[in-house]
Amino acid sequence: PTLHKLRFPKSGPPYIRMNAMAISIERFVQSGWNGYSSELQDKYGFDMALELYIHSNMGGPLETKFLNAATCLEMIMDKAYSENEGDKLLDDKTFRVFYKNMKDHAKEVLTMMQIDDSTQDSVLRSMGGMQRRSFVDKFGMLLKDWGISYHDTGVTLDEIKKVRNNITHQGKYAEANTESFNYLLKVYYGLFSILTRIFLAMLNYEGDYFDAPNSTWIKFEDVCKRPEIK
Repeated sequence: PTLHKLRFPKSGPPYIRMNAMAISIERFVQSGWNGYSSELQDKYGFDMALELYIHSNMGGPLETKFLNAATCLEMIMDKAYSENEGDKLLDDKTFRVFYKNMKDHAKEVLTMMQIDDSTQDSVLRSMGGMQRRSFVDKFGMLLKDWGISYHDTGVTLDEIKKVRNNITHQGKYAEANTESFNYLLKVYYGLFSILTRIFLAMLNYEGDYFDAPNSTWIKFEDVCKRPEIK
C-alpha cells in the first residue's frame, strides 16, 4: 500500500495562470492600476492579500496553493469586518443579556445530563464565540457587498470552508486517488476564480478578463454588478 501511494505525483501543476492574455495585458494592467488607492490597503489589506493571491497561483503542492488562497480571503475579510467588529451578530449589550440567559439554561441541561464540571466550563466558554459571524457568513457578506456572483464557478462557500478546515487540521486533503484530487482541484479553481473577482472589484475594473481555470473570457460586469469602490 505504501509503494502504491508513492506512485502518485505531488498535487500541484508547475505553472502560473494569468488573468489576461499577452495581447491585452497592457490594457488589463492599466485598467487595474487606475483603480488602486491606499484606501484599499487600509480597508482590505490589499497589498499583502495580493501577495498571497499571487503565491496561490504558483507551482507547489495543491494543498499549499489552496491554503494561500484561503489565507488571502481571510485577510480581506478580517480587515473588512473583524477589525472594526463588523462581524458581530448582536451589539455587545444585547449579546451579554442573551449570553447570560443562554449560559444559565445550558448549565442546567448539562448538569441534568451529568456532564462533569470541567467539560461544562469548556462548553460554556466556547458559546461566547457565537457573537462572531462564521467564515461562510462573512464570505457571503463580502460577495454581497461587492455584488459578486459565483454560482458559475461550480463550488459552494460551504465546500470551500470544508476543504480549508480539512487541510488546516490534517495538513492534506487529496488522498492517493484521482477522484479526491479532482475534487480538491475543482474547489481550488472555484476559490481562485472568486478571489480574482474580489480583487478586480476592489480595483474598480471594467471590461473583459481571462478566467484561466475555465479557459474563457468573461465580461466583468456580468459577474459583478457593483464594481465601484465603496
